[in-house]
Amino acid sequence: MSTYNPAFSDNSSNYTTQNLLIILGVAFGSIVVLIAIAILCERLYWRRWYQNTAVIPEVPHSHNVSYGLSPSAIANLTTFGYKRYDNEGTGGGGWLQCAVCLSMVQEGEEVRQLPICKHMFHQECIDMWFYSHWTCPLCRTKVEGPEEVKVRDNQNTTTPPAPPV
Repeated sequence: MSTYNPAFSDNSSNYTTQNLLIILGVAFGSIVVLIAIAILCERLYWRRWYQNTAVIPEVPHSHNVSYGLSPSAIANLTTFGYKRYDNEGTGGGGWLQCAVCLSMVQEGEEVRQLPICKHMFHQECIDMWFYSHWTCPLCRTKVEGPEEVKVRDNQNTTTPPAPPV
């Protein structure tokens, strides 16, 4: 009794053709994967190279440029402990949400009220904001300390406007 085994058959032309196709498929797939890896590595290399050698335009005297408020101007802004008034109290009631961190202000937390627009924020949040900005985060009104407002008002009242020409 004999069993048919294609690996040991006399006619093995189909068997070697199948093996050849499998070997060619694996080789072709391996080449495609290696090319994809090479392209990916090259792109990552060039991206890092461009990031490390990017030309940053030099701003004249950029070490003296300040984009936010000075620490003294920030320290001069009004700071107090937040007190929520209920509807029967003197205030209109409601809750205060800090527009910088987007969390609710709890009673007793330190808040700063901006002098012109009267918006209030957590002290830490708005101080961080003012290191890089000089406007209110809500209404974009220019923020000035109380002394700057007084100086500006005094300058306007003591100096009359120039006559029209």
